[in-house]
Amino acid sequence: GSLINSDVVINSNVTAATFVDVTSAVFFGGSERIEIGSGVNIQGGTGNGSGDGVIFTSDTVNLGANSNVNTTASSILLEGTNRLNVGFSSGAQLSSVGGNIAFNDSSAPTSISVTGGNNGRISSNAGTGIVSLNGTGNTVSVNVGEIDGCVTGSGTSVSVTTNSTTADLNIGTAAPGGDLTATNGNLTISSSRDINFKG
Repeated sequence: GSLINSDVVINSNVTAATFVDVTSAVFFGGSERIEIGSGVNIQGGTGNGSGDGVIFTSDTVNLGANSNVNTTASSILLEGTNRLNVGFSSGAQLSSVGGNIAFNDSSAPTSISVTGGNNGRISSNAGTGIVSLNGTGNTVSVNVGEIDGCVTGSGTSVSVTTNSTTADLNIGTAAPGGDLTATNGNLTISSSRDINFKG
């Protein structure tokens, strides 16, 4: 089901057989943020018509300590309206099964800032899926603990950093369009483990 409000704070578990769609809309007069409480589990199922099991639409999405946003058979989409800022607290994770994870829809890019430092795990279909950073025409910056999946996308400048000492960072895919591209600035890739180029 869907929930639309200005500032959305979720402090209880949410499970849906198909999809969970949460929109924090600035026209309601709030600061346009989605806050996932500590230890909260949000789970989408088979997905909507686009194949997304969890959709968060907001300029800011913060995942509290040990929170888990996941799907059982679909993708996860986080989309900003003017920008997309995503923050991970200790133990927080995004995890899709049977689908990918997208930061912005490819048809509606904004700047992207994903922060967590040593915190935050992004897992796309147990590492076989794609983590797409759709920031075309804008800056893209990601600094989290771990990304389990192949990172693709575009921005004017792109920086991707993972800090896990046990997980590699995989960049690109062999499929057409499976690149990670900076169009007008630096492309910076850093990992505490190996970096594997899949394209």
